[in-house]
Amino acid sequence: MSRLQEGVANQDLARLHVEHGAIAILLVTTPTRSVIATLKAILSVHNPLEESIGGVYETLDNLAGDETASLLEQFQNAPKVPVLPTRPLPEVIDHIKRTVAMAGYTFIEMDE
Repeated sequence: MSRLQEGVANQDLARLHVEHGAIAILLVTTPTRSVIATLKAILSVHNPLEESIGGVYETLDNLAGDETASLLEQFQNAPKVPVLPTRPLPEVIDHIKRTVAMAGYTFIEMDE
């Protein structure tokens, strides 16, 4: 994949990588109104970078060319990732806020 990523602007990949961290940390805790609102705000900006015409997905598909089927098979045969239980929001809120801020967003505080 790293060979294919050379065809995507580095700033886009770096931004998506940091945003993926923020999205992932929001999935660590039990979903609350605040967590869901923050996740929606991030995804409203993030998804078009990946999914729009000319976005990262299309670019990587085009760069993969004849290797698409082989890459898909590798992804489908990757080992399963274990799923851990969620953590209560008070235990992880500070880490969530820092990670979301590093991605350029603000954690949306709502009455729960």
